[in-house]
Formats: sequence, structure tokens, C-alpha cells
Amino acid sequence: MRVTTKNSGRHKNGVSGGAKAPKARVVVQIMPPFRRKISGSWLRQVAETTLSSQVTGNHDLPVEGREISLFIADDATLLDLNQRYRGLDEVTDVLAFSFLHSMHSKSENEASAEELAVFPYAESQEELFGEVIVSLPQAENQAHQAGHPLHKELAILVIHGVLHLL
Repeated sequence: MRVTTKNSGRHKNGVSGGAKAPKARVVVQIMPPFRRKISGSWLRQVAETTLSSQVTGNHDLPVEGREISLFIADDATLLDLNQRYRGLDEVTDVLAFSFLHSMHSKSENEASAEELAVFPYAESQEELFGEVIVSLPQAENQAHQAGHPLHKELAILVIHGVLHLL
């Protein structure tokens, strides 16, 4: 599922779409088993609102014409990516890969720009700003433990991931 259309107004879950839209395109992909549980357009709106709040007035962030990929996945995907790119043998709730930052600095457990260039979820590698991958099962568990709805936990994780891209 790819969601790239623009919406305005206020979503029923409280995320305002009134902020100035970012110049980056947000592409949402959801693994098939999860497509009926969450709204791709709402997730895109959360990411765009977060990006807008950080980009507005900050011309140093090179997001114009770039793409942010948001992928909703399962635990196995997050485990694989965490092992491959961070050297950690554990499931995590969200991973963020900033392609801008990966070209400037790298710790010993971070993937190189060349390794990230073949990252599987983006539509276009040349225009990619970054990628956020969220584990829906982890979000469900954390929402249950915190006693709040799944959409709130997903918003927290998407916001967290998008901020790591910047």
C-alpha cells in the first residue's frame, strides 16, 4: 500500500493537517496482514505534520524533492534490520535510517551509505531522505502496556522515527 495523496483538516484521532506541508514526499507502505488495522493516510499525515513542524523556517534541512519512506512491518523484519544494520540481536519498535546523516558520519554499528543505497523499501534511492520502519506488533504491545490506543502509540513511534531522520 502506497499513500502519497495530500489531505488537510483534522483527522478523527487528533492529528492536525493544518501545518504547512513539507516539501518531502512521505510514502507509506504497510505489510498486508496489517492493512486493515491502520490507516496509511493517517500515518502519512502524522509523518508530514512532524516534518512540517521541524522544517518550517529551517532552510538548512535539505528535504525539498526528497522522499521519506514509512514502512509498517512485523517483528521479524525489525529483528533482521536491527541485526544487519545495528549488530543487535533483538526486536525493536522503530528504526530510522537517515540517508543524509549516513553520508556524513558513521559509528561502528551503523551501515555505510553504500550499504543503505540498496535499502529495500524506498521507491527511489536517488531522492531518498530517510526511512522509518515501525513494528506493528511492538506498537500493539506497548499500547496495551501503556493503556492507550494503538493509534497513539503509532503516532509516538512515527514521530520518534521522523525526528531521528533530521
